[in-house]
Amino acid sequence: MNMEGDTTKYFEEEDVTVTIPNRTDVEVIPLPFRTEDGAWELVRLVIDFKVEDSEGELVEDFDPPLVLEVGFTLEDLAAAGGDPQKLKLGYLDHDSGVWTLMETAINSATLKGTATSYTWQHRHTGWLRSVF
Repeated sequence: MNMEGDTTKYFEEEDVTVTIPNRTDVEVIPLPFRTEDGAWELVRLVIDFKVEDSEGELVEDFDPPLVLEVGFTLEDLAAAGGDPQKLKLGYLDHDSGVWTLMETAINSATLKGTATSYTWQHRHTGWLRSVF
């Protein structure tokens, strides 16, 4: 999904694509991880990033939503008992230290999950093992 006027950043090592629809004045900037405990069972940290506009100001609201496409590994799949539907993307709220699951569409053929968000601050993003 890379339409004219979008900003798309691909992080090859993490196999993560971030798309900001209808915005060309922003930059997706990777951030280092901080270790914090969360309330969800973490399988693997993937990336932490923030979005800034052309003047270096933090951009936190997106309409249409930011699109996050993240690859998962065979090891991630094994951690979910071999069931890709038990893998969910989640983010860590730095203030509360709580992991929040994101609604995640899983594509088993490409080993990728996609989630959207209307708001974003810099957050740890990772694969979580959904317990249900």
